[in-house]
Amino acid sequence: MTKKSAICLVVDGLHAGFLGALGNSWVRTPTFDRLASQSLLLDTAIVDRADLGHLGSAYWQGRHALVDDDAGSTSTPLAAQLNELGVSSILLTDDRQVAEHPAATFAESIVLPVEAASDAAADLDQTQLARFFAAAIEVVEQASQPALVWLHTRGLFLPWDAPLAMREEYRDEEDPDALATSAVPDRTLSADHDPDELVQIVHAYAAQVAVLDACLGMFLESLDRGPFAETAMVNVLGARGFPLGEHLVIGGQQELVYGESLQVPWMLRLPDRTAAATRTTALVQPADLFATLVDWFELPEQAAPTFLSDSLLKLCAVDPTWNRDRACSLGSQDQWSIRTDAWFLRGEQRPQGESRPQVAGELFVKPDDRFEQNEVAARCGEIVELLTAAFAEFQQFASGAPDAPRGDLPALDARLTGDRF
Repeated sequence: MTKKSAICLVVDGLHAGFLGALGNSWVRTPTFDRLASQSLLLDTAIVDRADLGHLGSAYWQGRHALVDDDAGSTSTPLAAQLNELGVSSILLTDDRQVAEHPAATFAESIVLPVEAASDAAADLDQTQLARFFAAAIEVVEQASQPALVWLHTRGLFLPWDAPLAMREEYRDEEDPDALATSAVPDRTLSADHDPDELVQIVHAYAAQVAVLDACLGMFLESLDRGPFAETAMVNVLGARGFPLGEHLVIGGQQELVYGESLQVPWMLRLPDRTAAATRTTALVQPADLFATLVDWFELPEQAAPTFLSDSLLKLCAVDPTWNRDRACSLGSQDQWSIRTDAWFLRGEQRPQGESRPQVAGELFVKPDDRFEQNEVAARCGEIVELLTAAFAEFQQFASGAPDAPRGDLPALDARLTGDRF
């Protein structure tokens, strides 16, 4: 039986633009920065659907959002495979939707209640995040090895109860007063909204990230003192982002197909620190976590899917190999997107009966335009057509052959992956 273990910490609502390791220069995240120095940092992790119902299928069955439910076989859930091999599996979450997912076949499942909060906490250790991480420390300390310990927190969708002093740290003299409420904002801004309103929200969000960073520090300190330090692969990643007005939306009620919702932080730390302080721009998606864990625990080869789910351990090698040239995602209201190394296209789902989506959408240059602020479709019509066709090709392949090897998907035109013009 394998002696390896794995710990996966998934934080909902974690915006990729608020960590120092990913380029932020004004929010203090020393724990995340230190973890990045010990990890493989996945700089282009794109969720295929910002929906918790789907993400469980991706994490635990390796299923991409574009694979039709009726298209073919579905892999045995990860925890069920491990249970059969004598590897203990534990889920701790403060989100009941996660615990009730059909693929959440963990031997032990713990659901923490979320307490109502109307005001900021007096101290950091009284925040909802601190309560979650205290429970996480206890779970890990009591877990027997080998094990898969899955920790999923509502994260930045928990009440924003950071102490007011932490919010004040981000204010300049001319800024509005710190936001006093703990209610998580979820609304659409008008085109002529008051910028001070957005500043208050962004500062409050930054304080929540600082709380998360401090709590993560306590968790990793405990983890690194215990036996899992020598045996466990650690994944820390976002479930989905948190829109903060980049496209006039704040919060997660709308399933946006923009970077603030789709791009998430992801750090993979191996116990021997292989690939430490390595940064990659490889296009990765949630289903890759399933394949990575299958690889790590050395599960039977037939248990791993062969379509759109690949092991990230390949990226930890001295000579990393990664063949994915596109990351496709779905959203609500028939939205879709395709991301390559050079471009991001947001479009509308193809009408029923048509061979491919209509040639329309918003186009952005990558990686320069990180959160899609400068739309260039009118100047790059040929690129829009090529990307639209590439998405349709991807969709058709996903719908018709879920178990086919990815190598059967033709490579993209070079103009979509490197040379832009």
